[in-house]
Amino acid sequence: HRGGINHIEYAPTGSVFITASQDGSIKVWDAISGKVVRTIEGAHSGKGVTTATISKNGKYILSGGFDSMSKLWDLGSGKMIHGFQGAKQSTVFSYNEDFVFSSDESNNTIVCWDSRTATLLKRYTGHQALIRSISASPTENALVSCGDDNRLRYWCTPSAVSA
Repeated sequence: HRGGINHIEYAPTGSVFITASQDGSIKVWDAISGKVVRTIEGAHSGKGVTTATISKNGKYILSGGFDSMSKLWDLGSGKMIHGFQGAKQSTVFSYNEDFVFSSDESNNTIVCWDSRTATLLKRYTGHQALIRSISASPTENALVSCGDDNRLRYWCTPSAVSA
């Protein structure tokens, strides 16, 4: 990277890890050799990338950036599959990866999209200030979030598709 690294995370398999940089790039690294195996330059219109994660099956990257977008990428080709408008600080898959959840800094909500179609499904309201982080339960339809309102919130999300 040519700029500060905002995020680092192991893939679920542990064989690779991913970094998101202020220089606008995403890099996937081999965890044993330490060599870069995939680089996506200008991932968020040249703006900083705030977060990146690799799907459980190792085929996809989900990223968020200072262009107020979350993006789903094909890890093998480095091509963008979907863009999800209105997210920056935190972006996560649901436990089964059917949904993408992101914080929308414009109105302090959590936004839920269908991960396969990029259809906006629901907005979760409750935070009174910027949402800094979201974490999805690894076993059920639930999220926790925290932000500048000094609050932690728990969200039960099974009705995401019915909104």
